[in-house]
Amino acid sequence: MSNKAKVLHADLFFFLTVLFVIPLNIVILYISQTTGWQMSALANVLISQGYFIVCVSIYCLAARQKVSETLRIRKFHLGSAFLVLVLLLTASPVAYWLNAASQLFVTNEVATTIYDISVDIPYLAGILVIGALPALVEEIICRGVLLSAHSLRSLRAGIIISAVAFACLHMDFNQMAYAFFLGLLFALIVEATGSILSTMLAHAVFNAVSVSFVYLLPFIIELQESLTGMAAEMGAEEMLTQGAGQSEILLALLLLTPFAGAGLVLSGLLLYLIAKLNQREEIFMSLYKKEYKENAPVDRSVPLVNPFLVAGFVVCLVMALFGALATMAEY
Repeated sequence: MSNKAKVLHADLFFFLTVLFVIPLNIVILYISQTTGWQMSALANVLISQGYFIVCVSIYCLAARQKVSETLRIRKFHLGSAFLVLVLLLTASPVAYWLNAASQLFVTNEVATTIYDISVDIPYLAGILVIGALPALVEEIICRGVLLSAHSLRSLRAGIIISAVAFACLHMDFNQMAYAFFLGLLFALIVEATGSILSTMLAHAVFNAVSVSFVYLLPFIIELQESLTGMAAEMGAEEMLTQGAGQSEILLALLLLTPFAGAGLVLSGLLLYLIAKLNQREEIFMSLYKKEYKENAPVDRSVPLVNPFLVAGFVVCLVMALFGALATMAEY
């Protein structure tokens, strides 16, 4: 299969995957209206992740190449796994800054969704359903399929395109800014280690931290009340639903800015150390110098973008717009 065909197939897979989310939602809406069944947040996550798993499975079965090589399922230096976790720590202030900034314009619905799920299932099940499962599926789609394919044309372009796809795949304007940053970070981790397993680890841990906070919030509020002897102004559900005010968000942005700046510098150094441990510093540093592709030169005959990729982005943005309008209608 030619490199051009590989990229085309990857983008077609992405387009069809996001496109068929629309009829899936229509079917769910029809069932709920005809039966009176109200889908819970847990059911919504399980259905959506199950759908993505089916799509990924079909792609892997249909791909006329070795799946482990296509998705870059390889061993990586065990010591760099620790550095990947430290990297998450240094990069998190940037993600939190972008998340806070986006809340000046759009509502954060993710925390509310996680809270609704936390009421239904225990903590470890929540980590699996909201943390590990989405990380596995999203990494295969964005870093396994799209990054691997588009890197055939340009490593830099592959990283950016996979990050945009990752942001769009969330179909939520609040998440898109920090998801784009995380998409860049995860793609760089893959290039630094040569393995998608490293970024699956990073993604799952990042999700797990967010999930853990929501599960711990009621206990934090209870501890605060016991220490101060005063009742909290809001419970966990109200706090997550109402979110922070504009002045509080601006203060958070101000406080996070120096940590985000320092975090970017430290993250760059850690990425280089991870690449060096995995003997991939030449590939990693090529991002700042000449183009270089693992095992083969880049193929300039492959177009940077094609209609399937653009159409996939458009579908995601339209779905995000409908979601935002639905949220506004509720308020």
